[in-house]
Amino acid sequence: MNKLLAKVSEFAAWAGMELCVHKCEVAAYDFGRQTELNTRKVRYNGQRLSHLSAQDAVRYLGLRLTVTGDTSAEVAYVLSSMQSAATKFKGPPYSYRQGFNLIPTALHPVFTYSVGVSTWTMKEMQILHNLWGLMGKRAWDLTEGHNTAPFVTPHSEGGVAQLSPFHLAAKS
Repeated sequence: MNKLLAKVSEFAAWAGMELCVHKCEVAAYDFGRQTELNTRKVRYNGQRLSHLSAQDAVRYLGLRLTVTGDTSAEVAYVLSSMQSAATKFKGPPYSYRQGFNLIPTALHPVFTYSVGVSTWTMKEMQILHNLWGLMGKRAWDLTEGHNTAPFVTPHSEGGVAQLSPFHLAAKS
């Protein structure tokens, strides 16, 4: 690893770039023995890099995952984002149609980007499905106690719902 980092340093010097070593992390994992490897000797220009545990999620290409491939942090992030969006739907300054159209245009892509590589349980997708139904009610400025069924029932069955997380997952 140090040889590789020496080449990176050489290239960075040639290109006139500097690495922010305090932002760099290193992780090492032996998948055969299912154990982390020591990274204390890994250095960049003599500076030790911060150790990243195999259980710590890191954001890579917009997804949160661990070195071992665990994507539970990504699922938690998406659910948290949707919960946050649901609170913003309360009394939104949009017409009902604008608010309702935000769900497939702004929120579905967050889920569909994640679902192709993340492990989602049926329970987690049901939570997401319910949140989208709640956002539908709020977009139409209905009370919290109003039945969610019209917003989670497809058009073919008399509802106004866009695709559910289950359908979107199947399409991914």
